[in-house]
Amino acid sequence: MKRWYVVRTKPNGEHIAEVNLAQQGFRAFCPQISAIPSKVRRVPLFPRYLFVELDLDADLWRSVNGTFGVVGLVQFGPRPSAVPAGIVEDIIGRENEDGLIVLPHPYPMLQAGDEIVLSDGPLDCQPGIIHRLTGPRRAEILLQLMGRQVKVTIPLSRVRVA
Repeated sequence: MKRWYVVRTKPNGEHIAEVNLAQQGFRAFCPQISAIPSKVRRVPLFPRYLFVELDLDADLWRSVNGTFGVVGLVQFGPRPSAVPAGIVEDIIGRENEDGLIVLPHPYPMLQAGDEIVLSDGPLDCQPGIIHRLTGPRRAEILLQLMGRQVKVTIPLSRVRVA
């Protein structure tokens, strides 16, 4: 019975490993997201890892470990460990028409112009305004400090809605 297994790749070797596994007849899957903020470049959802579908009893699965770009199958003991049923299929089902996984925004309610309050660090409770979101988890914030407006980039985890 075919199941999905995790393959560890060499640094930035996900694509090379995926292509070489496919050339050997294995079904490989490397979920990708768009790189923020560029949205043009594709990057792996799980850097240095991809999935391969194998039947350990029928396939020559040890050849995966010798594939160019591959470090090895993830194992706990003498045999590779299977991904629980349905997990990889669920990830595949989340791909859009461009073959990218679309992740929900971790801070969907925040946008440019929102009034916020810093919630951590030396400027705790300092009010500010979101100037622009610079990524899925960071923003440029406008703060009033010492009589002038200052722009700082901080993680969104350090702000709350005013």
